[in-house]
Amino acid sequence: MSDHPTGTDPSYCDTRSGKWVKVVRGMIRDLEYGEVQLTVHRGEVVEVRKLEKIRFEDTTAPRTR
Repeated sequence: MSDHPTGTDPSYCDTRSGKWVKVVRGMIRDLEYGEVQLTVHRGEVVEVRKLEKIRFEDTTAPRTR
């Protein structure tokens, strides 16, 4: 077990020396809109899911920005 508080050290999770951190960073880097979800079992990250959303701009509405 690590002396670091949860979340401050990527290896605090026992899952393969924090391998999931690299996976999550890659998913976030490639994601414009959506979610990244972690599944934890007995203190270990066992699954990472990515839900990507595609947004379409309304070209008929006047732009307010």
